[in-house]
Amino acid sequence: MSLLNKTISGNYVQLKSVTREDFKFIHSMYQDEKTTEQAKYYYKISLNDLTSLYEERISLVLKGESLDLLIRRSSTNQVIGTCGFKTINDVNKSAYFGVMIHHKFWGTKAVLESLYLCFEYFFETLAYHKLETSAFTTNMRSQSILNRFINVESIQKNVMLIDGEQKDNVVYIITIEDWLKMKEYLKRLIFPKDKN
Repeated sequence: MSLLNKTISGNYVQLKSVTREDFKFIHSMYQDEKTTEQAKYYYKISLNDLTSLYEERISLVLKGESLDLLIRRSSTNQVIGTCGFKTINDVNKSAYFGVMIHHKFWGTKAVLESLYLCFEYFFETLAYHKLETSAFTTNMRSQSILNRFINVESIQKNVMLIDGEQKDNVVYIITIEDWLKMKEYLKRLIFPKDKN
């Protein structure tokens, strides 16, 4: 299964497969300390490692084992983040989902729609069944959405040290049943009905 050259469009964002030409946008975002503070602690990725990491992921796309998507705001064409699937397993119909959004857009409809489009693509277009994801314990926005529908699978203790304090990572498993419940909730947040 090839996942090359994917484009997924919504009202607020457009997602498209990451190419080498997009590395400059990812580098620029990764240099923003607030956006990537936790990722740098947890994943220990330096700016120098970033290019080789995405080069490797692009090669995995050819095998159907990975898919990274650049997130652009539809209104301005501005790159605001990346999202995608790692360790895609076509036999088990499962993958790991991750997202990185520039901090200026945290809590916006653009972020919610990015999640919505990714999950819809995974569960409905690809017809996969199980998605693993995680949120740092400091990421209360993500946890508030996930905790509403999904039980915590596990807690990875002391995965990073920030300002002298150990932080944990909360792991979730999202099934197709969870997605169907979450889908309606996200739709209401992204496209609230006109109150008039």
